[in-house]
Amino acid sequence: MTPITLLKSSFSSQGGLEKATTFLARSFIERGHPVTLLTAGTPPTLDGVEVIRCPDWPKMSLNKLRVFDQFCRDFLKENPTPIVFGMDRNSYQTHLRAGNGVHREYLKSRKDSESNWMHWRHMVNPLHLQLLALEKAAFENPQLERIFTNSYMVKNDILYNYNVDPKKIKVIHNGVEWKALEVPFSEWESVRSALLKKYGLDEDCYQLLFVGHNFKRKGLSKILRALARLPNKKVQLSVVGKDKNLETFSQLAAELGLTKQVFFFGPQSSALPFYQLADSLVIPSQYDPFANVTVEAAAMGVFVISARSNGGCEVLTPGSGTLIEKLSEDDSVVAAIEWALNHPKTAESSEHIRGTVQHLEMENQMEKYISETLASCASPTT
Repeated sequence: MTPITLLKSSFSSQGGLEKATTFLARSFIERGHPVTLLTAGTPPTLDGVEVIRCPDWPKMSLNKLRVFDQFCRDFLKENPTPIVFGMDRNSYQTHLRAGNGVHREYLKSRKDSESNWMHWRHMVNPLHLQLLALEKAAFENPQLERIFTNSYMVKNDILYNYNVDPKKIKVIHNGVEWKALEVPFSEWESVRSALLKKYGLDEDCYQLLFVGHNFKRKGLSKILRALARLPNKKVQLSVVGKDKNLETFSQLAAELGLTKQVFFFGPQSSALPFYQLADSLVIPSQYDPFANVTVEAAAMGVFVISARSNGGCEVLTPGSGTLIEKLSEDDSVVAAIEWALNHPKTAESSEHIRGTVQHLEMENQMEKYISETLASCASPTT
């Protein structure tokens, strides 16, 4: 069987990239392929996976990029494998899952929400410059056999910014644990009233949900301004996630007169209760390669309001979600929410929405990575 080396610098949390790395490692192992994981973090226990940790992990982000990249190159020079599968940013791998998207496009997306001075500072920031250098080295490396993107948006961004053969790029949308969510989905009607009471929410109000960290990048302020302008005040928003500037957003909600409509619940061990009580999930991200909450919400029967700058919007259908046409315009956000108000969660609608993402069952999506990787395998040199 073909030996495989996985590259994932950190495992500080079980975010989207960490989960994808774990699923991939297990999937390769289950098919009999030896897997070595190079990381600087502490991954969950993975039977059969050899974990090699980067020593002397620096504290500064700038140094982390350089040190981990060199650690991987040195290890692979002494221990080459036919498949080197990168999960974030390294200058060399044979296969790359570009789950972080294109950093150059992310920097462009910030321009609309910051001053010219701040944008210039970001563009010359040594960390961003190193990220851009690693990104270019990774995408344009002639030894790279396959690039996996989780949206066509990211594929197009790569082709626009870098010299890459389009044939190298394969789009595989993010998967969701569809079967595992069957029980909590089936219970939403029976537990909804109790959950609304538990969290102090009004059963007569339409329930909007925002799930994510880094509120500025995820566009929370756009939702708050839209709610303030919404004629219908029988709408409440639950905010789930953490942000170091939480108080700033709480003050903004108060200034906009939304203290009885917006509730901050902080980080939660599970977002499932909030999916069970929500009518719609809102994703107004400035730049998101594919927000996992898109398919998580849909698998829980929740209507999704998404910005076009979320690659996950590609899996939405007219019955499962709606788009914010122009994220930079408050009127566009208001219009999308007003459209969603016509789609309150019902037994029938939730069943339909859940069915639209059944084909994205995690096992199905992982199988695509495995088959594509093995089919495109070539012997690398470092």
